[in-house]
Amino acid sequence: MKIEDNIPKFYIIHALEGFWFILPIFVLYFQHFGLSYTGIGILEFIGTIFIVLLEIPTGAFADIVGRRITVFLAFFINCFAMIWIGFSTAMLGFVIGYILWGIGDTLESGAHDALLCDTLKDMKKQKQYLKMLGRLTLVATVTVIIGLFIGPVLFSIDVRYPWFAYGIALLIASFVFLSMKEPKMRKRKITIKSHYCQMKQSIKYAMNHKFIKWLIIFTVILSIPMYVMNTFLIQPHLVDVGFSVISFSMIFPLIYGLAALVSVYAYKIEKFFGEKSLFF
Repeated sequence: MKIEDNIPKFYIIHALEGFWFILPIFVLYFQHFGLSYTGIGILEFIGTIFIVLLEIPTGAFADIVGRRITVFLAFFINCFAMIWIGFSTAMLGFVIGYILWGIGDTLESGAHDALLCDTLKDMKKQKQYLKMLGRLTLVATVTVIIGLFIGPVLFSIDVRYPWFAYGIALLIASFVFLSMKEPKMRKRKITIKSHYCQMKQSIKYAMNHKFIKWLIIFTVILSIPMYVMNTFLIQPHLVDVGFSVISFSMIFPLIYGLAALVSVYAYKIEKFFGEKSLFF
């Protein structure tokens, strides 16, 4: 197996990962089993807590064990989480699913892109990293829109089907990762302690830098209302004002498709208006 064989596999993986069948219906799914907004918020909080707690040890794990095995485990665990949530009917089952989901996402964090970067380094094509990443993002965006179209249809047939379908997509992606060639490990003597020290230094630097602190606070203030609207409110609201779940197959692909189109030309828009004006 050649390191070059990894490249087409990245395209396959990004396409499979992009099939977010659950994205336009997951709030309705939990409400179907009697969860309130508070219950759904608790699930999101639990998942976030596990991501924060495991970020350092899973980063060390990826550096010590290898990116390929780490990302395989990440996708496999996320697959199991989707299937588990799809079979669950009560809060306890959903909590376990979100814990697994948090573990999987933390294992994937950074290791996925690092595997691509190291692959290109072995091919002596590291300068093509951003170009390659852009192409992969485009592939994922296309499949996200396809998944947004299919997800509500599957939900209308059976509320569990979107979770099962996404779980199957992640399962296939995990075995594609397992078939990859591991790039050369360039770091040595990496431990959880060294990761912890690096993280501690980064936080200390950020907290002592006024502009970075301002950016963090501003980002949090700006993100919270958008997160609450997109995550919790929009799906039930559309149903309340008379839209059917099937109509989500048109609404959500349109929303995310327009967002993707604008993001493609964002740098041109910024150049035209200027950074500060566009920021305002």
